[in-house]
Amino acid sequence: RRLETEVAPMLEITVADNGIGMDGHTLKKITSAEKKTRGLNGIGVSNVIERVRLNFGEPYSVHFESEIGRGTRVILRLPLILSDPEEGGSKHGGTD
Repeated sequence: RRLETEVAPMLEITVADNGIGMDGHTLKKITSAEKKTRGLNGIGVSNVIERVRLNFGEPYSVHFESEIGRGTRVILRLPLILSDPEEGGSKHGGTD
């Protein structure tokens, strides 16, 4: 879905399931980088959140909504980058 914001056009991608859902504690655990053990488990979600923040800043984000027994939604908000074939590249949603 394309959103118009005060900053620039934004692309919003929502992925949802109807699974068992998660409680607030579990959501906080998977979205933070508090894991201290070695190995790769548990770093994926926090890595994506941090990369979106570092590459695009505010208001772009990854947001999670979940409720036990109702499923989970992940909402990814990124700048809408339009390709401009005449300039041989791409630009952010017409703000360049």
